[in-house]
Amino acid sequence: MKVLSVRAYWLTVLISILGCVALYAVLAVMQLGAPTGLTGYTERYAVAQDRCAVKKEPKLLYGSGSSGFYGVRCEQLSRMIGRPAVNFGLHGGLGLRYLMDRVLAASTAGDVIVIAPEWENYHGPRFGEYACDYIMSRRPEYLKALPLSLAIQLVVAAGPERIFSGLWSRLSHGPSSSLEAEELRGVNGNGDRVIMPEDVEQQSKFVKNLSADAPRWRTPSSQLAHDVDAFVAAARAKGVRIVAAFPPLCMSERVDEANLRAADDGMRTFWGDRGVEVLGTIEDFVYKPSDAFDTPYHLGERAASIHTVKLARLLLASQILKK
Repeated sequence: MKVLSVRAYWLTVLISILGCVALYAVLAVMQLGAPTGLTGYTERYAVAQDRCAVKKEPKLLYGSGSSGFYGVRCEQLSRMIGRPAVNFGLHGGLGLRYLMDRVLAASTAGDVIVIAPEWENYHGPRFGEYACDYIMSRRPEYLKALPLSLAIQLVVAAGPERIFSGLWSRLSHGPSSSLEAEELRGVNGNGDRVIMPEDVEQQSKFVKNLSADAPRWRTPSSQLAHDVDAFVAAARAKGVRIVAAFPPLCMSERVDEANLRAADDGMRTFWGDRGVEVLGTIEDFVYKPSDAFDTPYHLGERAASIHTVKLARLLLASQILKK
């Protein structure tokens, strides 16, 4: 009798756990597609960039975090390299996995992808807080297309607080409805950020001494390496060429040269092991603190134009556009 009661106890515990898991899954599904206020501006830029990518002729896609959105001018780049170029720089908090999947989905055979993640993307989580919110609220079709194991990983990473926030948004018809109706502005026909009057006013408020230390390279996790391997293999199967680039970064004049060199070597080895060329050296992408807009990764308009010229010259010197 005692044995039976113990079995009954553990059976009850198991049923309770499964019930909680099932309830969590149901609630997660119910709130998919309900917008929150966290990622509205990112979605506006993403929609505009997606529209720009619908080009039939072979094009170049620049995939990165916001360092590309602020630091590269694809309209200028397109004229210099002689092929259409589209800026796919978006929020770095979306994570490397999503940024790679997004730019690859927009590509077609014959295209070239320049992949230039921020340094933190090489060591960050696959699905961080910002990525979970954006994917569940703005791109639920992406979540549904993921392998089941990855979809579960994302929903678990989101956490109960985010699930309940999405449910509240669903029940209250979305706190960011005004964001959905707002006119798409600030993006040109190449997906570039366009300087608006409020941007000039905003930049004037920042003290121009934003800088970062030299990035510290750490070997990426096996999980991230697996994601990159899958990205490279899928691109090659699709007939799309990939070249890697360092992100532009405004650094202090007193940087640790050893860390700088280690970061250059580490990234070059990481991509080189996968047969992917790396453009230039890390020094080609280092800028002064006075070149920053509002973060060390965001270049001001003048520095962005200079950076684009550097990028174009490196691309033209490479074999990637000639194959």
